[in-house]
Amino acid sequence: MRQGGFHVWPFDGPPEDSGEAPVVVEIYAQVFNPGVAKSRQRARQEFLGDLREQGEQEGWLSVENETLAVATASADAFDALVSAIVMCRRLTAPRVAFGRYRLGFYNDPLVAVEGRIWDVRYHTLAVSLWQQAGLPSLRFADPVTN
Repeated sequence: MRQGGFHVWPFDGPPEDSGEAPVVVEIYAQVFNPGVAKSRQRARQEFLGDLREQGEQEGWLSVENETLAVATASADAFDALVSAIVMCRRLTAPRVAFGRYRLGFYNDPLVAVEGRIWDVRYHTLAVSLWQQAGLPSLRFADPVTN
């Protein structure tokens, strides 16, 4: 990907260092639609309807009816549309996109080897996955904020 001109986050450092290169990030789509029973078309329709209504009222979103119909037809299409909408929204918010990652984050040896899922607070993700597995509560540290 680098040879193709892409900036691979976080391995290549802060995206601001990439100039105009497109940035590749890994995402966990469930972070963008928490609590939605994606296997239920009605739940996908309600979530997208609410998201569309909020975005239109606040002036930051316009989605065609055809696009919504495709996105409510399958969980994968739903994940794709919601992820794109939320990522675009967060990328325009100060200190939400990449600005919240401290400089030391990019020097972390674990990040250099394993990378990171963009915009995931690892405390939140770890607790969520832990609870879904039915395991007892634990406290996890998030190196972005700790």
